[in-house]
Amino acid sequence: MKKLFHLLFLTIIFPAHIFGILFDTALLKELKPIITFFPSNDPDKPEEDTFPYELKKKILLEFAQNVHRYSNYYDDSISRIIFNVSLVNKDLYKELDKQRNDPIAARFIIMHFKYKHHNLLHFDSYLTDKCKFPGAQKCFALSKELYEPTLTPDMIENLFQQGVILDLSKDRYTQSPLIYWCMLRNNQNQDHNKKIIKKLLDLGANPNECGALVYVIEKKFIDYVQLILNYKPIINNAVWLSAMITFPSTNECIDLLLSYATKDELNAGLICCFHNHEYKPNLMQKFIDNGANPNIALPHLMKQSKSTCNPFDTHTSFNKNFTFFCEQKAFDKETLTQLKQIQSSINSLVSVLEKNQPDTNDQTKI
Repeated sequence: MKKLFHLLFLTIIFPAHIFGILFDTALLKELKPIITFFPSNDPDKPEEDTFPYELKKKILLEFAQNVHRYSNYYDDSISRIIFNVSLVNKDLYKELDKQRNDPIAARFIIMHFKYKHHNLLHFDSYLTDKCKFPGAQKCFALSKELYEPTLTPDMIENLFQQGVILDLSKDRYTQSPLIYWCMLRNNQNQDHNKKIIKKLLDLGANPNECGALVYVIEKKFIDYVQLILNYKPIINNAVWLSAMITFPSTNECIDLLLSYATKDELNAGLICCFHNHEYKPNLMQKFIDNGANPNIALPHLMKQSKSTCNPFDTHTSFNKNFTFFCEQKAFDKETLTQLKQIQSSINSLVSVLEKNQPDTNDQTKI
């Protein structure tokens, strides 16, 4: 039994160190006292094997049932740990039946990996290929039903209670369910599609995960923009820039976003106004009137001065934007320091040129 305990424990711990996984310093500190609970391999130290068996069993169960916290997404630790639990004790294996076979329990593990590694290309299809335990396979089968043409809000509710994953693409060639139903907006049954989207969002579909807000802005689906904004998505740079590019001559979409944006999101939008060396005083004023802080924008604007062809030309967008923010009483200490350094350099150049200036009397002699 002692060897089997070690086998399971090492199976759990070593992948974390070898494969460089989700372990952080805090978690290692948390595990350190637990490590001392387990018996050593040294037969000369029987006193180290005094920790109660029932408590050891609970610790092992905690590891096995929360393996998603300790194992890497590209490692097969989940299957191996559950297998080694069965070697230790058949009763433990039975206690893991829910984790192995229940799609709702499996959904929690799968979504943990999905949100940790959502930026990886085709990660959804990778998950479906690698997660072979029964509960996961049930999740994937249920999730494919979200693409059925006959889908209704009640059906989504029923699927969710069974363990469906709302944000999982059915394959690498298909958008997430939320985007998929947004794409169908121009179909005849628009009201039905909107109800589907609303139900997905009600149950927790993540519009940030799939970029739904950017998608509906670029498609000019203003009614869908309003619908998604009701669920407080993140209004990041991509969203602001999409709105500015898609609606260059009207503030319809910008005004809608402004009414939902947080303070930090307003600041990000203000910075996006001069993202591409542009000068948009009316739009910048709108952001400031809604609560954006012009002080925040100054250091970001200064970064543009390095790539501006002629920062001394008062007609450049950089100088126009800088003048605009100064008129708004903007101040940033770092920006002031940079300008003083530039001023010092210019003064030094002026001084050198003045010294190099030919004497008038010398010119007369020539």
